[in-house]
Amino acid sequence: MFEERVPDSIAPGPETVVDAFVSAWNGHDIEAFRRLFTEDAVWVPVAESRVSGRSAIVADFEEIHTTWAITTTVIARDIAVHLLRPDTAVVLFHASYLNDGVVVSGVDRAMMMTAVLASGRWQIAAGQVTKEAH
Repeated sequence: MFEERVPDSIAPGPETVVDAFVSAWNGHDIEAFRRLFTEDAVWVPVAESRVSGRSAIVADFEEIHTTWAITTTVIARDIAVHLLRPDTAVVLFHASYLNDGVVVSGVDRAMMMTAVLASGRWQIAAGQVTKEAH
């Protein structure tokens, strides 16, 4: 059974991966993405794709953050943490995208990340971006 926690009830907790992801995205900071993912992480950016390994994931983020995403930022909300073990959690949240500071209508993504605690910090071991149902 999952144990649900309110973010910030115990700091720093697994919800810090959301803060780090938002910060990396908004700063278009490729090195921050590199620190955020485990070496063997898996990332599902769209339903038709799965990217395996930190290097490949970071390369994808670098590609999009030097092209279309360079003018975007994200805002996270509705963060929920489901602690599986003291060092493993599923973190869910919604991300709204802004382009040049304006909310992009119809682009609200539900995000799911498996976070693991290693060497005193939380990292993403797996993550998925979902689309809105239409």
